[in-house]
Amino acid sequence: KRPPPIARRERLEKDRRMRMTELAPGGELTDALRQAGLPVEDLGRPKQRFWRFAGSDGVLGYAGLEGDGPDALLRSVMIDPAARGRGHGLALVEAIAGEAAKRGTERLWLLTLDAAGFFEKAGFARVPRDTAPPAIAATAEFISLCPVSAVCMARPLGRAV
Repeated sequence: KRPPPIARRERLEKDRRMRMTELAPGGELTDALRQAGLPVEDLGRPKQRFWRFAGSDGVLGYAGLEGDGPDALLRSVMIDPAARGRGHGLALVEAIAGEAAKRGTERLWLLTLDAAGFFEKAGFARVPRDTAPPAIAATAEFISLCPVSAVCMARPLGRAV
């Protein structure tokens, strides 16, 4: 038997409240990203920050930012398979976008092999890879970790989804 609509709505709101905890590279973060098939070879480089996102039922996912200044790279967005399909991914991206905006970032960039549709829902647009600014193009993800077939995307901050 399904709970009444108000109880379902309250549960959803409870699930969407996330705790964002900054993590050092290694250990838990490396294990989670490796299991998700995301690059870990460059973890710990300067100007990288990563977070674990947790909700009422435990870990929801991980994500990071690389760079400072007007452009930053959104990287290693990973949602736990058990938490997918409930809006946690979009909430996680919004939390990271908010963190980036607080740091003075004006535009987020990313590369993805198979999640372009998800990131379009989060306000990103496909852009030619060669339009990335030098600071983004110089990251390990752009140089060697992501193949040239990866979709390049960008999103100006301050735009509501």
